[in-house]
Amino acid sequence: MISDAWWERNRTWATFLLIALMIGLFFTGRFAATGYVEMFRLVSDGAPTVMAIAGWLLYIAPFGLLWAVVVMAERASAKTPATLCLALLLLLAPIDLSLFPGGVNSWLGETVSGPGGGAFVTGMRNGCLAGVVASVTIPFVLFNETLRNHFGGRTLAYMLIAPIGTFVAATLVAAITLA
Repeated sequence: MISDAWWERNRTWATFLLIALMIGLFFTGRFAATGYVEMFRLVSDGAPTVMAIAGWLLYIAPFGLLWAVVVMAERASAKTPATLCLALLLLLAPIDLSLFPGGVNSWLGETVSGPGGGAFVTGMRNGCLAGVVASVTIPFVLFNETLRNHFGGRTLAYMLIAPIGTFVAATLVAAITLA
């Protein structure tokens, strides 16, 4: 865990190092993504179900880590797990951004071509949908003062678990079914 005194002494170069790490991870994301796809292809022989789950996890993991950091950051006893989740999030986010479909990454087609490639892309699409919808919905509900005053913070959080959990599970089931 980084102490405040250490951060004050090394703020300048640590910030540049973190930015360089992000840029480096973005540009090496191709190799990380290729290794990720090939690992699941090797383990499952390209089975569509496993490849859909692997693609879904690739995008749902950063969103889950983000919310783990947000939830654990408020508790003093959970500083170390929150720091670990933040570190994993900083490693995964640039890799996921480099995989985002677009004109820059012509290599994405090469990476997912082969057995289970279509299922992997279907899983990616559904995992991204689940993460974005949950990350847009949760803050609007949790930080709404009217709802917080009416139900209380803890009750409101528990009320979100069922619909958001069901939606996230439904996107996984859809990814497996469509694969």
